[in-house]
Amino acid sequence: MPMVQCPDCAKAISAAAVACPNCGRPMPKAPVPKVKSEGCFLQTLNCGCVCIVGFIVLLIIIGLFGTH
Repeated sequence: MPMVQCPDCAKAISAAAVACPNCGRPMPKAPVPKVKSEGCFLQTLNCGCVCIVGFIVLLIIIGLFGTH
C-alpha cells in the first residue's frame, strides 16, 4: 500500500489506515471508484428482446384477425 502523510503529526502512515497509529487522528476513507457494471447492458438487451417479442405478437394478432 502507498504511504501518506498524517495531517496532524506529519508521520508517514499506510493509505489503508483507519487512524494514524502515532497520534490517533481518524483518516478519511478514500472514495471508491465507480466501475461501470454490465447491468446496464443486460437491462438494455432485455428491453430490446421484450420489444421485439411484443412486435411479433402484435403482427400475429393482426394477421389472425385482420383477414376476414
